Amino acid sequence: MTVAKRTAIRAGYVIAFDGKGHRLLRDGVVVVEGDNILHVGPRFDGRVDETVDAPDRVLTPGLISTHAHISGSPLDRSFIEDCGNPQFWFSGLFEMLPVRSDSQDEEAGRACVDFSMAELLRGGVTTVMEIGTLGDYVVERAPHYGLRVYMGQAFRSGKWLTRDGKRVVWEWNEEQGRQGLTRAMDFHQRWDGAHGDLVRCFVSPSQIDTCTPELLKDAKRFADEVKRPYQVHTSQSVVEFNEMVARHGKTPIAWMKELGVLGQNTVLGHAIIIGGSSWTNYPDGDIRHVAGHRHQSAERDRGHALGRRGLEDDGTEHGGDHGRPRLRRCHPRRSARAPA
Repeated sequence: MTVAKRTAIRAGYVIAFDGKGHRLLRDGVVVVEGDNILHVGPRFDGRVDETVDAPDRVLTPGLISTHAHISGSPLDRSFIEDCGNPQFWFSGLFEMLPVRSDSQDEEAGRACVDFSMAELLRGGVTTVMEIGTLGDYVVERAPHYGLRVYMGQAFRSGKWLTRDGKRVVWEWNEEQGRQGLTRAMDFHQRWDGAHGDLVRCFVSPSQIDTCTPELLKDAKRFADEVKRPYQVHTSQSVVEFNEMVARHGKTPIAWMKELGVLGQNTVLGHAIIIGGSSWTNYPDGDIRHVAGHRHQSAERDRGHALGRRGLEDDGTEHGGDHGRPRLRRCHPRRSARAPA
């Protein structure tokens, strides 16, 4: 029987977990045996085959990104958020994103996937929830990079756009939304658990304001049946918030509660423009809806647990090489900071 190799990594700072919460361990050691973390502590006196000394580094568990668009974000990063029209409360979603999406071909999308996967790993991310339409290519490339992927094939009943830079309109095609859900369900059957469970799927109706209530409810039923996350872009812009209040007389999150699509497997993409915030000047209450259903809210670029199976209670991943620690160089003024 072959004995697994043991590697001890000694780092100036170790982000550890003591069974109750994360702890910052100074001058700690992590021992990896094969594909498993054997030991975390101030020292280790057992056998090791190799020692990595990293006194100027921070050693952390693999980070988890619960909301990404890796097939397009390299092409629109920053200006979508930072160069918006004041008419739309400085969001670039309605003018810039439709132009980028319509002009981007599949070759560009594939290049974005490869760039993004390498960049995520370089920044210490070992698990990503991807929302997009290039699922087959994402699944193909995941084992090449060793990145754990939750893939959500996006679908919707309509789209938003602006024709004059002053007003946002919605164009509807409900049959397209139904077909998109069918394709997503087929994708799930083909790829969930692929590459030795490196890839899993989740259900992702694109946006709360571009999906019919029937599509949102049917998608949630499927997510519950297959016991996978259900993620919807919700409360991501002032335009969307105001539109949903005008349509339904309640906030996007309150409307989701009425539809019955909040739940323990529900993930709200962004959820930053909510009742009670200064951006909306609308009575609060959304936080109570969220807390009442104990779901995980995925604010942009902030990692939260995906659910009981697949991740530990502390937010780190279950065993295998996907849970391997990540090293980062220390800087005097930000020695214990994780990368953005």
